[in-house]
Amino acid sequence: PTYVSLIAGPSSTGDIGHRRVYGAHGPVEVHVVLVDNGRRRAAGDVLLREQLRCIRCGYCQFVCPVWGQTANNWGGSAYGGPMGVAWTAITEGVERGAALAMLCLGCGRCDLACPVEIPLSKVIWGLKERYVAKA
Repeated sequence: PTYVSLIAGPSSTGDIGHRRVYGAHGPVEVHVVLVDNGRRRAAGDVLLREQLRCIRCGYCQFVCPVWGQTANNWGGSAYGGPMGVAWTAITEGVERGAALAMLCLGCGRCDLACPVEIPLSKVIWGLKERYVAKA
């Protein structure tokens, strides 16, 4: 990642009488909301586990001929292109992602472009196999 974000808790300072004072420069409390969106299920799926490493940089979109020809109308509701197909399988269900996967040409350009080396064409091919097996 290009940045690291840590949650340190409520705002505090030691500048006032050399005592720790909370809420001096910001919130007094912190609320953490964890959203799963199918990630635990994907972690147990040999095929979709790879997609959890995605940093959503979008390089796979730019090299994808299908994404280019469809004017960003191919992929999921949150992300387009090859990564959108895989993320749709995680967040909206394998059936929905597999249906989108059928448009993939299988050229493998997304594999070459991915900076974290996710084998997107393998993931998409696996989704196609699942789609055909259910038909």
